Amino acid sequence: MTIRADATRLVVEVRDDGRGFAPETAGAGFGLAGMRERALQADGRLTITSNKNGTTVTASLPLSRPLASAPMESAITLISTI
Repeated sequence: MTIRADATRLVVEVRDDGRGFAPETAGAGFGLAGMRERALQADGRLTITSNKNGTTVTASLPLSRPLASAPMESAITLISTI
C-alpha cells in the first residue's frame, strides 16, 4: 500500500501479486462498484489494473485545501478515514 500527496491530491494505491482478474467482468459483489462510487462522490477517480501478475487499485482524491496550509491532524484524519 502506498499513500502519497502533493499540494492538491491524495493518492492511495493498493497492490497485490495475485493471479489478477478482468475488472470489467468482476464478480457479483458491490466492492469495486462501491469504491468507484465513493471516489466519484469525492470528485476523485478510481483506477483498477489487473493482469496475471497481480492487481493495482488506485484512488486519486482532490484535497479540499492545499496540503501545505492544512494542519497535520487534518492530513492524518483524511488518510485514516479512507
